Amino acid sequence: MTWALLVVDGQHAAISQPVLGRIQQLERAFRQTGERVYQVESVAVDQLAPLSPASGTLYRCGTDAFSGSGLQRHLQDAGISCLVICGSGSDSAIDASVRSALYRGFDVIVAGDAHQAYPRGSLSAQAIAEHHNQLLAELVIPGRVLEVLPSDEIIDIVRDEPALAQAVGW
Repeated sequence: MTWALLVVDGQHAAISQPVLGRIQQLERAFRQTGERVYQVESVAVDQLAPLSPASGTLYRCGTDAFSGSGLQRHLQDAGISCLVICGSGSDSAIDASVRSALYRGFDVIVAGDAHQAYPRGSLSAQAIAEHHNQLLAELVIPGRVLEVLPSDEIIDIVRDEPALAQAVGW
């Protein structure tokens, strides 16, 4: 199993400092252990950048991270089979990216405290993010692993227990 961190819209200005801090901790942990980090940002269709930009950022033109970004090819070329997903848009880009990754044959770990929604009507951002963690934790895709874990636990696995990921099939 080879895994990577996928940060979706992680450079969005509206991300709260606590969530941004956890995203940055995940990025550091993955990079320090030699694991790959992919950043996918949203862009209008007519502004799509090349598939391998010098910045290391891929650009999507739809809701999920795979839409128009070339992400799937990059992951397959690198032999990635599991994604840890975090970022912005719990009820849109994160949810869609998790589902898309699963349907494309990837196992997924959602960093449950490292993604953020935006308030909608009477629903707070935190309530929306927590609700989507519950929805995703209950999602069943036969033959795929899907976990929702706190970022600290993911970081511990990345740093201290690299064999654990293989042992549980991640």
